[in-house]
Amino acid sequence: MPNQRLTFEQAQAILIAVGTATEIASRFGVSHQTVRLYKEKKTEMALLAARFLHSEGIAIAPLITTGTHKFTPDDIASIRNSEGTSKEVAEAYGCSASMVRMIRTGKAYV
Repeated sequence: MPNQRLTFEQAQAILIAVGTATEIASRFGVSHQTVRLYKEKKTEMALLAARFLHSEGIAIAPLITTGTHKFTPDDIASIRNSEGTSKEVAEAYGCSASMVRMIRTGKAYV
């Protein structure tokens, strides 16, 4: 979608979308660079959409980065106590299923 302007509604949707830049980009048919520009509020439309979302009390979701994910102590506890499969939990936390298994078995984040 080169040189195509996103609508106000699309800008809002990107700002609240959860996932990596690549995942979000594929959902909206834009490049990952476009997603980053919007998430970093570097376009006028993104700024307007962010202000509106803030005024409505809606949080802007940060981008999930791969390979550098840091878990909070609450995340670790939630992963260890989760009922879902490793794959399901991994998708929810933006990490790999093997990382979930390592956390659950105490091989990571001890």
